[in-house]
Amino acid sequence: MLLILDASTAIVDPACEVPTISIICDVKDPITGSPYSRDPRYVAKKAEAYLKKSGIGDISYWGPELEFFIFNSIRFDQNMHEGYYHIDSNEGIWNSGKDEEGGNLGYRIRTKEGYFPVPPTDSQQDLRSEMGLALMKSGIDIEVHHHEVATAGQAEFSMKFDSLVRMADKTLLYKYICKNVAIKKGYTVTFMPKPLFQDNGSGMHVHQSIWKDDKNLFYDAKGYGLISQFAKYYIGGLLHHSPALLAFVLPAPTLTADWFPAMKPPSTWSTRSVTAVPPSVSRSTLRARSQNVSNIAARTRPATPTWLIRLCSWPAWTALRIK
Repeated sequence: MLLILDASTAIVDPACEVPTISIICDVKDPITGSPYSRDPRYVAKKAEAYLKKSGIGDISYWGPELEFFIFNSIRFDQNMHEGYYHIDSNEGIWNSGKDEEGGNLGYRIRTKEGYFPVPPTDSQQDLRSEMGLALMKSGIDIEVHHHEVATAGQAEFSMKFDSLVRMADKTLLYKYICKNVAIKKGYTVTFMPKPLFQDNGSGMHVHQSIWKDDKNLFYDAKGYGLISQFAKYYIGGLLHHSPALLAFVLPAPTLTADWFPAMKPPSTWSTRSVTAVPPSVSRSTLRARSQNVSNIAARTRPATPTWLIRLCSWPAWTALRIK
């Protein structure tokens, strides 16, 4: 395989002390020189091209919200005489009775009560802010960050929406930067779906919209919930094709590890808080959370995706919740 640099993605790598340029590449066949058919970035490019060719729309916008955990320690092993994992977090409710040097100062986050307290209960405000500054320095627009529902340092950033391939690239970078900022501060980050039993798992919403001639096709001033018939068909398409999509977005048994009753996310597909933005609102001012899209959150949980949606190995792809 040949890796062809995409110079438009070049950034100064925030994880390296020695100045280093980080660039995302496209994969090509070394014999024919044509794009590699299984390169997920190429698949996303074809999807964008197909949208235009179909005449349905000119561009689609995607606004993912990736949840993750920030831990102080993670140990695991599987060998001839034992198998275990051990996770620890200074925020974990299980440390509320721990005998600590200098005294236990409390302020542990109880299960399902992490959305979202202020310091000192939220002990990672500054750490997330550092992550956010590093993300913005790398060209990723961050709108908000906050503690998520679970105990033990669950977090989330909202990135401003962008086109499919560009947002997939940003999602890859998002995970990379969060992990590296954390490890420099003595923490470890995981995007796995269910690291803790009996508390919320992590997922990824993807807000979506399709535009044509500068018009938001999901919006209808007279429609139910301000969404158009087109948006309803879009939602129906996701639900109708969910069995096929799950072969890609849920490729491994571990992806279902967080499917427990009342543990968010749910074990079924759903749509939620359907909203739309009037056509008078400029694209540049739309927020990822309301994002002129019918806020479709088809919830599923991918195991360790590297690209944006669960449809590919790379984060760029779908309307599914993934992690």
